Formats: sequence, C-alpha cells, structure tokens
Amino acid sequence: MKSIDNIDYLKKNIIKLILFFLLLIIFTIIFWPYLWNDPFTNFLHTLKTFSSYPWKGAIFYLGDYVSALNIPWHYPIVWMLISIPIIYLLLFMLGSILIIRRLSLRFINLSPHKKFNDLWMGNKERMDIIFFLIFYFTLFLIIELNSTLYNGWRHLYFIYPCLIFISIRGLEFLSKYFFSKYLFVLIFLFLFNLCFWMVKNHPYQFVYFNKFAGNYPGNLFELDYWGTSNRDTLKFINKIDKRNNIKVYGLSDSPYYLSLLLVDKVDRQKIEFVRNLDNADYLVTNHYYQKGNPITLNNKLKKEYKLIKEFKVDGMIINSIYKIN
Repeated sequence: MKSIDNIDYLKKNIIKLILFFLLLIIFTIIFWPYLWNDPFTNFLHTLKTFSSYPWKGAIFYLGDYVSALNIPWHYPIVWMLISIPIIYLLLFMLGSILIIRRLSLRFINLSPHKKFNDLWMGNKERMDIIFFLIFYFTLFLIIELNSTLYNGWRHLYFIYPCLIFISIRGLEFLSKYFFSKYLFVLIFLFLFNLCFWMVKNHPYQFVYFNKFAGNYPGNLFELDYWGTSNRDTLKFINKIDKRNNIKVYGLSDSPYYLSLLLVDKVDRQKIEFVRNLDNADYLVTNHYYQKGNPITLNNKLKKEYKLIKEFKVDGMIINSIYKIN
C-alpha cells in the first residue's frame, strides 16, 4: 500500500528521493551560469529579485494608473477573471471545489485502523493535488510577497496548464454525473467560436477579454501593451505615403523603432522617427502610456489632428495613425 504513513514504502524510495534532489541541484547549477561563482548566495539573490522586480513603471488598472511596485493584491486575480474564457473559469471552480471536498473528507477520515489511509488514491488523484497546490500556492506567494507585476498576468502564464488540468476535472465530473449530449454540443460550440475569434483577430488575439471585463475594457485595462500592432501601423503608413522620407512621431510609451526592424528593408529606410511633433508627418500611438487616461487622450487627438487609421479588436482601439502636416 503506497501510503503517506507507510514506513516501508518510504524506506524503499528514500534513495530515489535523495538522488532526485541531488541531481536537481547539480543540473540547476550546471545550466545556470549565474550560479557558478557563488551558487547559494546568487540563488537567494535571484529569488529576492524575482519576488519583487524593481521596475518603477506605472500600469493602467481599473481606469487609473498604479505603481508596479505596489499593485493591489487582487491585480492578478482580476486579470485572470477577465481574460480567461468564462467556461474555463466555471469548470476550474467546479474542479477546485471537488478537489478540496475530496481532500477534506480524506483528511477527516484518516485512521491507522483503516486499510486505506491516504489523502489520494492512485496517480490521478495525486496529480490533482500537485496541480492544485502549484496553482494556488503560486498565486498566494505572488500576493504575499507583493511581487512586481505588469501588463496583465503574463508573469503567471506558467500556472495556466494547472488551471486547465483542474478544469478538465470539473468537466469529467459533469460528464459522469450529468451526462448529456447537449453539454458537449454547448462546449464544442463555445470552443469553435473561441477558435474562430482567434483566427479572425490574428495577430492581435492576445487582446482577449470575456464578458466580466465590461462593454469596453479599454476604459479600465491596458490593451496592446506588447505593441504587436506597431508593425502594421508602420506598414500602413508606407502603403498610403509613397515618399522616400516619412517623419513619424511616436506618442505612446512603445518602441516603434524596434517594430520598424520587422518592416521590409526598402520601406524601413523611408521612415524616420522624430522627437519633435512639429516636424512630424504622422503621429502614431498604441495607447500604452504611463500617465493620462487612454480614452481621454485619444479623444483629444481626434480633435487636434486628422485620423487616418485605427486598428481595432472587438471595437477596442489598439493603435491609431494621425496626420500632422
């Protein structure tokens, strides 16, 4: 019996456990050059830095700017709630409840007088516990350490597979106890619609918000913080302006000059970025700022300059081009 209180089982596998952790430490050092000089000190320094990266920028969250060094505790939770498909969230909550319920009952009934005396039965249930702990403990640490986060919850994408795994447990429960062909038809239609949406909005499919985000998430959250649409913006300018020297002014805090490297070499040489707006032919912005409401700034730009082009996802403006001269 593979049990947590089975001494014989632990004795039999203790060598394997020691070998595993020993090799983990050795290979971590080998493949992490930063640790070579002083493994212990540098590892602790890395953990301290990663737990609260000293980026002093501001993030647009719930319609206001807050320091990335002191974000609200609910920041990663809210971003997950608004950017993960709702059906995944519902199945995840169901799966979490089922795992908690099973663990609680198993813990209450632990007794040395019972033949089965463990918190899990088989590898499947053990994996449930592992993924459950990885997800919730990571989220707890992020909040407890007040870790520096910005641009959504992208720093926590590595726990997304855990969420999907737990969601599948919820789906399994529904299919087992409430089996209905209509359930799977509903899920299939939802997934098909989601896939269609991603194909339709490629390459901006990362600007996804569910209904929990409201009617216009751009009023409350950052949109194209990656600047993915910058390249298409510059290509569009080259398309409508055939001159050999086009002066562009970037208003938002986004490195358009790096996106220019993705443009064809011939077209790339035609564009020159200027620091003075008065010298520019066009103004471009992906509405990613460090201060000032994006919606207010966009409305102001429309009054002062001629709007040439807007790139949108579900009606949300992620990049704009204005004619200056």
